[in-house]
Amino acid sequence: MSLYAFNKKIINNHLIPLFLLIPLAMFSIPTSYSQQIEEIVVTAEKRMASLQETPISISVFSGDDLSNYGITDSEQLSYYTPGLVIQRQVIGKVTMRGVGNENLTIGGDPSVALHLDGTYVARSSVANFDFFDVERIEVLRGPQGTLYGRNATGGAINVISNKPSEESEKILNMSFGNYGSTRLDGAISGPINDTALGRISFLHAERDGYTKNIFPGAADRGLDELDTQDLSALKVQLNIRPSDILTIDLKADLYRDSSNPVAYKYLIWPLPWMEASYAPVPFPNAVHPTDLRTLSEGFEFHIPGSTRTLENAGEWNQDGLSAKITLDLDNGNSFVSHTSFRDIDSMWLNDGDGVDVFLVNYFQKESSEQFTQEIRLSSPDSDDRNWIIGAFYIQEDSETFIGIPLPLGLDLPLNLLIDGEHETTAYAIFGQVTNNINEKLRLHFGARYNHENKKANYIDDRFFVVSQVSGDESWNSFTPRIGVDYFISDESMFYANISKGFKSGGFNLLAVQDAYDPEFVWSYEVGLKRTLKEGRLQTNFSAFYYDYSDMQVGRVENLQSILLNAAGSTIKGAELEILALINDNFRIQANAAYLNTHYDDFVTQDPGSPGVPIKQLAGNELPRSPKLTANVIGIYNVVLENGADLTLNGSYQKQGKQYFTQFNRESVSQDSFNLLNFNAKYKPQNVNWELSFYIHNLTDEDYITDILESGVVTGQTVPQGVFGPPRTYGIKMSFNF
Repeated sequence: MSLYAFNKKIINNHLIPLFLLIPLAMFSIPTSYSQQIEEIVVTAEKRMASLQETPISISVFSGDDLSNYGITDSEQLSYYTPGLVIQRQVIGKVTMRGVGNENLTIGGDPSVALHLDGTYVARSSVANFDFFDVERIEVLRGPQGTLYGRNATGGAINVISNKPSEESEKILNMSFGNYGSTRLDGAISGPINDTALGRISFLHAERDGYTKNIFPGAADRGLDELDTQDLSALKVQLNIRPSDILTIDLKADLYRDSSNPVAYKYLIWPLPWMEASYAPVPFPNAVHPTDLRTLSEGFEFHIPGSTRTLENAGEWNQDGLSAKITLDLDNGNSFVSHTSFRDIDSMWLNDGDGVDVFLVNYFQKESSEQFTQEIRLSSPDSDDRNWIIGAFYIQEDSETFIGIPLPLGLDLPLNLLIDGEHETTAYAIFGQVTNNINEKLRLHFGARYNHENKKANYIDDRFFVVSQVSGDESWNSFTPRIGVDYFISDESMFYANISKGFKSGGFNLLAVQDAYDPEFVWSYEVGLKRTLKEGRLQTNFSAFYYDYSDMQVGRVENLQSILLNAAGSTIKGAELEILALINDNFRIQANAAYLNTHYDDFVTQDPGSPGVPIKQLAGNELPRSPKLTANVIGIYNVVLENGADLTLNGSYQKQGKQYFTQFNRESVSQDSFNLLNFNAKYKPQNVNWELSFYIHNLTDEDYITDILESGVVTGQTVPQGVFGPPRTYGIKMSFNF
């Protein structure tokens, strides 16, 4: 299908309204003001370049942006980013342009690559991050198979921390809000001696739960509130410059999160399988409060023959060490070596039945140790031909324990227990060259060769039948990229890219099943980046078409949830981002994304439709892929008569309807919803402090961020939903010494 094969209805209903925003902004901007949009420098292509000259669809958030908008975590970030959907849990779910991940165990890999200060994080941890002491965040949309390699079929997210400063600096931020919210973060930075700089930054955040748990005795176990926050984090950085040509950057970080898990609440009641004819233990008197923010859940986990107890119901810890060595060679080339170690541990206990009797609970514990090494050699940026070559290596060793105990009448659990080990070894070589043909035309050629080996060994102790399953699989892939840039003028650039993305194969740890193969996607994208009105208006537009093969999809076979290469799919869409300086005091940022996704061919069992057990899902939308997302921010800045600086900003976010499973059931979907936020910042003249006020979800909108279906065994599936945060508000004080 052609890249331009958008039908007439799509153009009329979605793309035309996006384009209308451009002339609206253009005609409203005078040209007599002196202020211009500041140039944004990114490292999306492993070298520093202007955002407006980088031929990638990319959203950038500076540290000031995060502060002004009140963005403190990745889920909030997604509402400001076109095409990005994040459900923040112990094991996060990240979808970009309809591309996500359905295997959340150690046997699978994310589809959106996370890089922390250049370090690749192999687990689905991006959805769990709170941001602090951040210089900028780069969100790269679309397959990044050449420079980022494995598991970046959806895109990549780069989090870049503030670096050690040459002058002494002390920063302290304190915020207090409703739900008992307390957040404290800060940094100390400056020179250590003539050749070394250092920086220490920290974060501690606490919050009461958004959901009350009225289960008797829950308070004694600290589980009377769900979806709480209790986390601490630390970053230590050293920048050492032994000579003019050598720079060494060292970093250590840790993250401790013992927040109580999110609450899954039944969206219909009473349940269709509550009678004894369905449930092994009937529970007609089960408590299910009607209030959306109240539950009665036991969170019990019993293992026959074991006295094991759980101290808490959720935990996520991470430790990292990294060393980056940069050597500037005599011929102008630059050599970079980046070495990192990362240790991730997570534990999640969920009351799967959602009521105050012991029926179904789910427990998952994971630990992962990874070592990565990347080396790069790049040419000077000033040459007519720029190039970069490199190699990448990763070794990851993981362990998991998964338990789903079920009662068999007399409080005798029927075990669903899995204990497994997983090992990944992968390496890649890559390169990219950019030829400046003339002042107008630029060509890009890139390629990456990947080799990956995975080994799995786990014990399956389900239904009292113990079996041991092992596997050893290897895959190779070649992911090229071809691109062309044409500079229409000094302020306008058109680009077109063709690239291939690769996502690793893996193992199904929840089913006795062979390994599934990698998935591949061919991406075709065009874009136009423009700076207008004497530097007071920027418009960035992109349109894309994805052709997926061997897509990894979840399906049910013989009452087992597995992942297979069972589907081809097509994804197409368009995105628009606008930044406009209306005058010296007022600016507008807006973005919108249209997304059209569907399976081309996908036959699977439907556990929620016992009358029609086998279904063809061709034409169904991909999960977590709203057709329309949009965001508008208005920022007003004024200097008051007393010299104080006042900044007001309000934002509107819209997220279109989305389905949470491939079956596209209305009961497992979230209708379109809107969010309103407001922030105000007051900074007196000639002082080192400022005061802010924020309110998020101003209208207290009830919306669902994730839905699970339970009751698979009975064939009477019912949805359990996680609600997004309610209205939150508070104040923040910031000091800069």
